[in-house]
Amino acid sequence: MMMAGIGGCSGESGPPLFPVEGTVTLDGLPLPDGYIVFYPTENGLDADTASITDGAFSLQATQGGKRVEITAQRPIPGTLSPLGAPEVEQYIPDRFNKDSKLEAHIAPQARNTLEFRLESD
Repeated sequence: MMMAGIGGCSGESGPPLFPVEGTVTLDGLPLPDGYIVFYPTENGLDADTASITDGAFSLQATQGGKRVEITAQRPIPGTLSPLGAPEVEQYIPDRFNKDSKLEAHIAPQARNTLEFRLESD
């Protein structure tokens, strides 16, 4: 007997996605490169992620409330990993990533343009 309504059996590829774009600055300058992650505040949905390049990002995201994390790494001068590559450090303050209180709301019929102005410690 087949049961209707079981996830993944309906032929749909997931919840609808909506365009999101925006900018990220750190201390008033565009973030050169990094990542932005939109974690849904509702359980059961996957996070939506985008690269940040020259302070700009764009992606398709599910609707609803999100907790936002922003990360970026840079080489640590004078250090090398065992493989000979420069070691890197996370230079965005924790309050914008692992301890982030940043929020966004993605709406289906709105222009989802976001701006995040970050300040160093």
